[in-house]
Amino acid sequence: MIRKCVCAMIGFVLCFSMTSSLLAASIPLNEYGTIDQVTGSPYVLISSNEKEQISMWNMTDTSKKWDASINGFIKETISLNSNKFIVLSINENKLEKKVFNKQGEALSAVKYPFKISNTNALLGWLPPSNQVPERIALLDKQIFKVYQSPWKTPIIQMDLSAFLSIGESIIDFSYSKYPYLTLNLQVDGINNSDYTVKVINLYRNTNINLGDYPIGVDIRTDDAFTYVNTFFAGGPQAANVFRPNLSEPQAMLTVYNNATGKISSQIKQNFVDDESSGWSTKVWGGYLYVKNKGDQTWSLYTLKGKKVAENQKGFNDPNYDFISFNSKTKTACFAVREDSTRTTSFKLVTLS
Repeated sequence: MIRKCVCAMIGFVLCFSMTSSLLAASIPLNEYGTIDQVTGSPYVLISSNEKEQISMWNMTDTSKKWDASINGFIKETISLNSNKFIVLSINENKLEKKVFNKQGEALSAVKYPFKISNTNALLGWLPPSNQVPERIALLDKQIFKVYQSPWKTPIIQMDLSAFLSIGESIIDFSYSKYPYLTLNLQVDGINNSDYTVKVINLYRNTNINLGDYPIGVDIRTDDAFTYVNTFFAGGPQAANVFRPNLSEPQAMLTVYNNATGKISSQIKQNFVDDESSGWSTKVWGGYLYVKNKGDQTWSLYTLKGKKVAENQKGFNDPNYDFISFNSKTKTACFAVREDSTRTTSFKLVTLS
């Protein structure tokens, strides 16, 4: 599933010694939204449900190439290659797929015949692979379905309510290939929420509880493994609200075997044990990004745990988010928001 980042300001290139150059423009507040890098290019696609539009921006100077209107609620943008990408949107309880090229020209549009109850339904687009055609996975009102052409009836359908305990609700799912489906479940408490991650075997109609988390988690699944990355806001907490024991290393990413539920690997990081400590994480393109909210530093790991960058200095404005990392140029891209101007711009960080 595509994850989000938003933000703003002036940009500069940063090595371990810092050099800077002003960028030419910034992104207005009502145009930011989800940000997806266009594969193999210096461009990003930003989708805004406030304006019901997508726009393409150059990360090197924060300049806009073009924008296009989308008639509906935008659910996902998927970059296929440097010249083609997909936008999935919901309009009048129907899912629509539009394909654009890098010039912003609409190449095709398909409205699928199956109905969706509302824009809160969860979905994922699965590209054709190894003679398996394009598919769409949909989770709507606890019913999981997978469709493929001609799209009228699901090829897979299962009611997931039997796998939910009292008080659990599904907030996200990840699906790559039959038979494994991973669920992120939320259990609301009096002062905070707990989260549970389960892998459902759709063939055997069984499930494995991968773990209970008193802090936030994101999930993604491939054919063999489920990746669970954590986040914790930090800051002042009520006395009866759970707080991690920061005197011990914290799990940033845990990789589970889908078939057995056992831990395959884990990445942990240390934090200062004080009230300001917290973190956010993002899994992107084979990397784990960790932002330390206490000292505003960031680190980057491969999913196998190799350190790419550790405790790098952040930006003057704490509202920054990781977008991508180019392993060839060793350059990370960030979106940084400046509250005073209510705009967002890109900053590039090059590791020496």
